[in-house]
Amino acid sequence: MKTGFSYFGVRRLPHVRTDLALMREEGSTQVLHTWSEEDLSYYRDTMGDIVRASHEAGLHVYVNSWAVGRVFGGEANSELVA
Repeated sequence: MKTGFSYFGVRRLPHVRTDLALMREEGSTQVLHTWSEEDLSYYRDTMGDIVRASHEAGLHVYVNSWAVGRVFGGEANSELVA
């Protein structure tokens, strides 16, 4: 059976690694990471590190846009919407 978490808002890799380990301990097989315009502007490399850490933890990874162009959780400011 596939189980998992949606994971967003944490971009500090030590905390992410701890959370990923807890997810695996709970039996999760996958994780969905949200990706926003803020991530594009400020956390591009960090997001790559988070995806790698997720794979290293043995999780199948999905990445979903969140608040890009103020769509799907558009509470964040958008540089793309004029």
